Amino acid sequence: MAHYVFDNAWEWGRERLNSVEALLDPGTIRHLEALRVASGWQCLEVGAGGGSIARWLCHQVGEGGQVIATDIDTRFLEALDEPNLVVRRHDIVHDALSESSFDLIHARLVLEHLPSRYQVLQRMTAALKPGGSPGARWFRLSMEQLRGTLVGPGKLQQHAVDKMLELFEDPNFAALSPVVMAAWGRRPPRQSS
Repeated sequence: MAHYVFDNAWEWGRERLNSVEALLDPGTIRHLEALRVASGWQCLEVGAGGGSIARWLCHQVGEGGQVIATDIDTRFLEALDEPNLVVRRHDIVHDALSESSFDLIHARLVLEHLPSRYQVLQRMTAALKPGGSPGARWFRLSMEQLRGTLVGPGKLQQHAVDKMLELFEDPNFAALSPVVMAAWGRRPPRQSS
């Protein structure tokens, strides 16, 4: 991995991580709750940093599940005391991942630091267990609903739509989803005249 600019050894490193956890954890947890992370799941958190999400995942997956929290610097992760947590020093760019092993892989503020982010994303996708997520089902059902609009003269043929729908059942198939963004802001205070 290229040199990571936010070295956790910095004297304010833990405070910086506390701040980002306070800022981003509520939104991250809402997304993870929507995925219905459940008891018994095997989870991987890449670039786990201070470990707040890894700890949350440990509580969700319970005794029958496991969370593997990885980072290139595990100093703050090693302080966590969760019986179903495994901490590993791991460079996602160069170190291998076990294929078809995880129900969930979480990475926050990681990919933007990696020039080889697309290869890393492929590696993480291959490490997911077959079966997909609600997103794949949503796409499949959306395409099924649009079948009548998609098929016809000058449009797609029936067998092409069938093939596309089959791909959503193939664990080796990956597709990009639309970008969904959430934004928030604050209005600046009024200037007194």
